[in-house]
This record gives sequence, structure tokens and C-alpha cells, in this order.
Amino acid sequence: MYILIQGWPAYQKVSQAKHGRDYSSFYYAQKISWEGKSPYQSKNLTQQARREKTRKRVHPYFYPPPAIFLFLWNQPFSLYTSYMIFFVINQFLVVGLYLLLKRWLNISWLLLGILFIFCTPISDSIMMGQVNVIILFLILWSLQKNKGAILSAAAMIKMSPALLLLPQIIWKKWRFVGWCISFALIFSIISLPIIDFEIQKSFYLDVLPQFSSGKYSGLKVPFHLKSNHSLPELCAQFFPAEKGAIISPQAKTIATCINGIGILGLSILAWKKGEEKNILGAFVVLMVLFPMYTYEHHLVFLIFPAAVLLKHCINRSYGFQLLSFLTLFFLFWPLSWWRLAQKTFPSLQWWFQESKCLSALLLMFLLCYVSLYSKAKAR
Repeated sequence: MYILIQGWPAYQKVSQAKHGRDYSSFYYAQKISWEGKSPYQSKNLTQQARREKTRKRVHPYFYPPPAIFLFLWNQPFSLYTSYMIFFVINQFLVVGLYLLLKRWLNISWLLLGILFIFCTPISDSIMMGQVNVIILFLILWSLQKNKGAILSAAAMIKMSPALLLLPQIIWKKWRFVGWCISFALIFSIISLPIIDFEIQKSFYLDVLPQFSSGKYSGLKVPFHLKSNHSLPELCAQFFPAEKGAIISPQAKTIATCINGIGILGLSILAWKKGEEKNILGAFVVLMVLFPMYTYEHHLVFLIFPAAVLLKHCINRSYGFQLLSFLTLFFLFWPLSWWRLAQKTFPSLQWWFQESKCLSALLLMFLLCYVSLYSKAKAR
């Protein structure tokens, strides 16, 4: 059903995109790496794309060095062919996500199916050629099977899943933590023949520190886009930056404080032995919202905490169910509806613009509430 409702329209758009959208960054990063050049220098990617006459410019590549292993199979194929193959791979991974969540949460197949059908960030992520579906699959597989090495693989493709190591430390799952850290080192070492030590060092010393500033290795995308649903962008609405700056010091400080309070609060909840799935889901929400940029395709990660919340809706009050459904609606409603609502109701434009960020925050609070409620009820 998902393939028909979301997969087929996404395929039509993908088949017409000869430029490979965001996937081009991954594609040309592996090509550049094979030549011994740095994939973190955007000019290298752009020059290769121009030689192949596929794009005038390629977005910067800012993923950890071991992530390059995910794209080595691209070498014999053209950009367009690789993009199409990756689209098909993602369709299988969506089925895998459904089966993992169904088995782990023991949730109604119908309820979970409806969530997948209406979770438009899934098709958006796949259409853009992003790696979020793969990372989410690895995260869920790791947490379900209690395998730290698998979480390490997710974190070595994109750094943010490393945040999920914190509750594991609080729960004293030292085997999980040990395997995660060990495999992070192993992945980095075995990637040295493709990305040498100096290039890897430049990622951790030059590229990674830029994440908190929003520069993202030369990414030329405006921070104040209406489709940026991040927490720093929400704070910047109240404390705008001076001309030429990406984010004001006040907004950055407030966002950092909120993130710190969120991490501290969730850590206390984990220490108090709240239900693990609720806490992990809340950590995932924080993982998605805190970076400078949170676009529609990043919201695909929230299908996990959303499924956890839906599981709790069974046998709850009508008020809780209604609030949960409204939260998930405004979190996952299609961007076309989102834009139409802003045009139709100008007086509510700001609320609609920030609806996805606010709904994600509410999702985190609801998961914390059910965790506390379940613990109190158990007593």
C-alpha cells in the first residue's frame, strides 16, 4: 500500500531527475575519494560533476569518513543509474522498517500501516536521495537486537545517532557501549585506504565543528527557510541575526541551553528507569531537532517515536488520543498542505510554519509523560 500511495509518485519524480538531487553529493564523494582527493572540498565534487556534464554545482559532503563505504558500489554506474538503484534499495528498507517496528513494538499492523502511508517524510527522504532511511533502519535494528556495533555503523554514516549512546551508558549497558566505540574505531581504520589520515583529521577538526555554526562546509542554503524545522531556527525567530550572520549569539545560546536541559531531563528519566522505548524515542526527537537544519527528509527518523506514541494510544483517554493524533498530523502533514494552510490563513502563517517543530517537541513531551505515568502506575 505504501508503494502505491507514496512510492509510485516518488518514482515518477526520481525517474525525471537526471541531476540526482542530494544523492549527487554521495555519488561524487566516492568518486573523488577513489582519486585520493578530499570529498570535503566542495570544489572537487563540482569539478567532477561538470566534467561529466550532470550538474553545475554539487552540495557539500559532510559525513564521517567511514560513510564512504555505503557508496562504493556506485563506481561502475552513472549518477542517474546509481540514483535509481538507491531508490529501489530504499523501498526494501521501508518494508524492513515496518517489520522491525511491528515486531519490536507489537503494534497493530493496521495502525502502523496507516502511519507509514501518511508519513510523507519517508518518500521525501527517498526522493531526495538521502540516507536517512538506511540510518533509521540501522538504529532500530541496533536497539531491538541490543547490538552496539550496528549503532556504530549508523553513527559512522551520520554523527547524530551517537546521541543514543548516552541512555545506554546511563543504563550501564557496557557491552553495548564497548562494541559501539570499538567499531567506530574499526570503521575509521579500515576506511584509511580510501580516505587517508589527513583527510579524516580535516573532517573532525574542520568540518565537524562547523555544524554548530550552520556553515556546514560551505553549504549555501539559507538558514531561515520556512521549511527548516530545527530548534535553533525556532529560537532565531525571536532573536534574529544581524545582516550577514547565520544565527544570532542569543538564539544559539538559548537553543544550546534548551538542548542541554532536554538531554539532562531525558537522562534523569532514563536513570529513574522509565520505559526504554519511550526514552529512546524522546532522544531521537532531540537528535532530529537540535542541528541547525532540520528539513522534511530528516523527519523520517520520527516515525520511530511516533509509532511508540501510537502504541500508547490504545486504552488511553479520548483526550490523550486526540492530542496524539493531532500532534502526528501536524508533524507529518504533506508540505503541499502545509504551504496551502499558510496562504489560506495569513494570520496563522507563523504557527503553521513552525507546526512541525512544535509538534516534534510535543511528541517528545508526550513520550516523557507516558513514561512517567507508566512508572507511577506501576507503583
